[in-house]
Amino acid sequence: DHPSLTNFTSISSMGAKMRIPDRDREAHSKYLLGRLNLAWQQAENKQAVIHAVREGVYIEFKSDPGADLVTKSLDDMRSKQVRLLNVRTEGKGEAAVTYATVYVANEKKNHFLDKIQEYAEKDLKSGKPKNATLINSIADIREAVLVESFWQDTKELIPSEEKTWCEVWLSSEADAVIQRFEEILDREEIEKAKGTIRFPERTVKLILANKSQLERLTALSDDIAEYRRAKETALFWVEMENKEQAQWVRDLLQRCKVEPDPKVAICVLDTGINYGHPLLALVLKSADCQSVDPGWGI
Repeated sequence: DHPSLTNFTSISSMGAKMRIPDRDREAHSKYLLGRLNLAWQQAENKQAVIHAVREGVYIEFKSDPGADLVTKSLDDMRSKQVRLLNVRTEGKGEAAVTYATVYVANEKKNHFLDKIQEYAEKDLKSGKPKNATLINSIADIREAVLVESFWQDTKELIPSEEKTWCEVWLSSEADAVIQRFEEILDREEIEKAKGTIRFPERTVKLILANKSQLERLTALSDDIAEYRRAKETALFWVEMENKEQAQWVRDLLQRCKVEPDPKVAICVLDTGINYGHPLLALVLKSADCQSVDPGWGI
């Protein structure tokens, strides 16, 4: 049969309706104000104990199970002094809870306090409380946990007291931020890899640390956005001599079991593939290789 042609249509931008719980306005605003003040006090007390000179604190926001958290409203793009650092989800389906970790500069301490107060006291023309979508989406507020609030891999990969190579994602790509963090690493005598990887508004630094050292870094730095376990790369294979690569290939082929008449096919669109490679020859027939322009060959 000939294929049918269908014009592309973009996905509707309307999307699903956000799942925002209804709240008792007075009780909810009072609860969140108390929780936010407590979180800030706890963060300041912790800084005083370790004699850390910090320019802000880390706060964590939580949704109800199965509800949405309006994370885009937790970031102040104009000032950069209120920064959404990471978002993670724990649980699945109706039990899924969303957490967002936010950095708030000291001079912006009232940023969220004001939003909650406006929710409690001011109405929009529609009659809804001001900031209702954001504030109703927040089930709880607490001081960010030193490692867990920043960990973006499965919790089982969080280092114990044994040192492990970890990725530290800083919240900026600025030279001053990188230098400031490098100085903390040197002062704390934490082993680090050379260089960094920079993205827009993020820098990744590889360090060798245990959990207590990660906790210490969070307590000392204003620039942490995420922690992740460092992953193995293909460098082991890439730097291997051809002769040794061939030995690994032969060993793997001896252990491979290939279905001679598979019922499943996978289409890969690419700029080219070596179907004569020993590891691909068993699963990719030349008759199944095609090109957009037959003149190119396969």
